[in-house]
Amino acid sequence: MAKKFNVEKVKIDVINSLHKNKYYNKRHTPITHVCKRLPKIPCKYIKNAINELKKEEIIKIKPTYHGKDVYL
Repeated sequence: MAKKFNVEKVKIDVINSLHKNKYYNKRHTPITHVCKRLPKIPCKYIKNAINELKKEEIIKIKPTYHGKDVYL
């Protein structure tokens, strides 16, 4: 049976993960590391939540040489 993930709960988990590790302003982390910190949620749902949070301007995405990083 496939488990359904609530988009709002995934958004809250992503924000809590970034807040708990103090990723603000100049301190940022790759999207893959956010996926690793939330192992019970598939990465595709986390990436969708990050894109929605970016549209809502809650998190920001910083392009780096190794990919995209996120921060609050």
